[in-house]
Amino acid sequence: MKLPFLLASKFILKTDQKDISIMIKICFFSILIGTFSLALVAAIMNGFEKATHEKLQGIHTDILIRTDLDSSLDYAKLSNVLKSEFANEIEDFAPTSMHQLIIRNDKDDKSRLVGIKAIEPEKEKNVSVLAQKLIKPQTSDFAKIFGPNKIILGKSLADSLNLDIGDLVSLLYAQETNVKRNKLTLDKYEAIVSGIFKTGVEDFDENIIITNFQLFNKIFPNIEVQEIGLKLKNKKDQNIVIQKLKKRTGLDVYSWKDLYPAIVSALVLEKYAMIFILALIVLVACMNLISLLFMYITQKRSQIAILLSMGSTKTTIIRTFMILGLLLSLSASLTGLLLAIASSFILQNYPFIKLPDIYYVTHLPAEMDWQIATIVIIISIILSLFAVYLPTRMIKNINIANILKFES
Repeated sequence: MKLPFLLASKFILKTDQKDISIMIKICFFSILIGTFSLALVAAIMNGFEKATHEKLQGIHTDILIRTDLDSSLDYAKLSNVLKSEFANEIEDFAPTSMHQLIIRNDKDDKSRLVGIKAIEPEKEKNVSVLAQKLIKPQTSDFAKIFGPNKIILGKSLADSLNLDIGDLVSLLYAQETNVKRNKLTLDKYEAIVSGIFKTGVEDFDENIIITNFQLFNKIFPNIEVQEIGLKLKNKKDQNIVIQKLKKRTGLDVYSWKDLYPAIVSALVLEKYAMIFILALIVLVACMNLISLLFMYITQKRSQIAILLSMGSTKTTIIRTFMILGLLLSLSASLTGLLLAIASSFILQNYPFIKLPDIYYVTHLPAEMDWQIATIVIIISIILSLFAVYLPTRMIKNINIANILKFES
């Protein structure tokens, strides 16, 4: 194996032909740019996926146990089951309930149909990041801002209704007994805005107000716990825990990802679609390698013939040019990958590219991991093998006698 390596290194480093030298540089930089683009875009798409998942998952729990709106969960019984039978899988859990009403700012005559969500503040802060998203007031005691007539709401909703902390609002709601002869009568409950949060998810910040069960049960006394959110100790066991809970409770149990199937699927599709498209760009770059090897073999026919006449085998010569092509391709690929890793590190630690508000992230994210690096290297190796295989087949058709006779 030493001879093919020596010959390959000589062909690359000691070429005295200008056209071959230029072609080597073109081939090297085209593969480098293609690999760099593939790795960097894959890292950016991976960063988008993880940042979006963190944003969406933060306002929800890892796993949700839910019943339909017309019935309630037996929270006491389920609590005992979760504590006794799933203590090794579940870190904590918290109950919630949900309904709709109209929130009205009487001072500015502005109103909005929203969802009202009931939580237990002390338990909710252990299963979601809602407490960390509170921007007003700045307090470490999340439960303290909730009282018998207090609510918190998203910044987007507060801005649209011109509300701030301490403002009085009217909550207009309908009970089943209020529907008479096709007429609907709304009851009114006055509450105080005690906090404003910003999750970054506009649908949540614009359409949800949050209170404790004490206020919620005053407005909707017939509605009990409708949902239990679970935080897992090991998120890798999510699907296993979901199946166990379904089998044990017979209830609807699902992941937070099931709440956003379109977004989750789109992110996965975009990531792999971009990897496939940019892999084609690397393939186009490898076409330069095919051209280089065809040119090299054509111009080195006399030297190849001499080597064959001196006892070298065609297999040795084929290995020489395969090593030449692979060394060139892999060195360019590794350089491109290292540049992509450096660029990802810069984008991740120094986010200077801002994004519009339509995205779930404020700056362009990038997160390189070993899986992306492995995929890039595997793609480069496969395309390089394909690129060096085609031209090296010419060597099998070389006629030593004719070449030595007419080109010596």
